[in-house]
Amino acid sequence: MDRDWRLLDVPYHRAEEAADLLARAFEMDSIIGYIVPPETEDRYKVLKALFLDTCLERLALRQPFLMAEWNNKMVATACVVSTYTPPPTEAMKRTWEKTKAVIGPGVVSRLEEYEALRKKNMPPRLCHYLLSLGVDPGLRNMGFGRALLDSVIDVARQDPTSAGVLLDTDADANLVFYERAGFTLASSAKLGDVNMAYMYKGVR
Repeated sequence: MDRDWRLLDVPYHRAEEAADLLARAFEMDSIIGYIVPPETEDRYKVLKALFLDTCLERLALRQPFLMAEWNNKMVATACVVSTYTPPPTEAMKRTWEKTKAVIGPGVVSRLEEYEALRKKNMPPRLCHYLLSLGVDPGLRNMGFGRALLDSVIDVARQDPTSAGVLLDTDADANLVFYERAGFTLASSAKLGDVNMAYMYKGVR
């Protein structure tokens, strides 16, 4: 495929589009499957609400939030946590309360379990954390994901407070993808019955 697409920052008015893409991209993901089980009622609605909260948080805190656009369509997106995350605003707290009402206490509890593991497995040096890298399910293996991943690495490289990029994954295919980009296994953890791998790439 010719490079007739571009990488952009996600603007506020496209947050819902990004949330929809992420909900579809992660529908079959095992980690998300633990947080939002397949039997969850109105599962797509719950997934989209969860991802929308993440998207709006990245925008409100001015954290890296990137997308690939092809033919005026968002085809991939990446949400990133910077080395420093400001405290949530009152508006963000209100949005989260609304989100919790949609996703339910079970999802909230499992999400907190996931976030506790993330904090436990952070390296000693400050780094960026790739929360999600989602590609439209019908447009995978076209280079969008790798281009976004390279951009996330560049974001970390340009930040003098960041030592690198950390992420979590569980699928063998994803391990190969990240290893080809220079990531190595930093640690592992168990989330329910899901084996999680924390992958890290240093930039300095």
